[in-house]
Amino acid sequence: MIKSVTVASMSVSSFLALLFGAYLTCCSIPMILDRKRFVVLMENFISNTSVLFLSGILTLLGGLSVIAFHNIWSADWRVLITALGWVVAVEGALLIIAPAPLMSIGKAIL
Repeated sequence: MIKSVTVASMSVSSFLALLFGAYLTCCSIPMILDRKRFVVLMENFISNTSVLFLSGILTLLGGLSVIAFHNIWSADWRVLITALGWVVAVEGALLIIAPAPLMSIGKAIL
C-alpha cells in the first residue's frame, strides 16, 4: 500500500523545499519556453519604480518568514533553505533601499 504524503506529515524543511522547488519550476519553465516575452516583462518591471518597491516589500517579507521559521544552520541540505531565505531577505531589502544596483544587474543580464 502506498502511503500518501500530506502537508501535516511533512517537516518544515521538507515543506519549504517542496514549496521552493514548485515555485522555481513554475517560474523557470515559461522563462525558458518564451524568452522574448520574459525580456519584455522584465524591461517593464525594471522601469516601474512602484512595482519594484512593492516587490521589495513582498520579497523581504518572504525571506524574513523563512528566516523566522527555518533558521537552521546544520551541515545538511536544510542549510540551503536557510541560505535561500537570507538571500531573498537581502534582495528584498536592497529592492527597497537601493534598487538601482539590482536594476543595473538586471539590465546587464537582459
